[in-house]
Amino acid sequence: MGYSSASIQLDPCTAKALYSYTASPDDPHEISFIEGEVFDIIDKRENWWRTKKADGTIGIVPSNHFVTL
Repeated sequence: MGYSSASIQLDPCTAKALYSYTASPDDPHEISFIEGEVFDIIDKRENWWRTKKADGTIGIVPSNHFVTL
């Protein structure tokens, strides 16, 4: 996937999903979500963000599906 080792560490912030997304079954790091779901952003890497869902699930999501709050 497009998740390289170069990362930008952030102060904790949140982001809201603009669209729903189904994770690829070929990438165990991706997580699925629904429109309107709010995540904590752990770090940003190019077009993929490492996030934490309200239920504690951690994984990567496509950044173009989110807006920061």
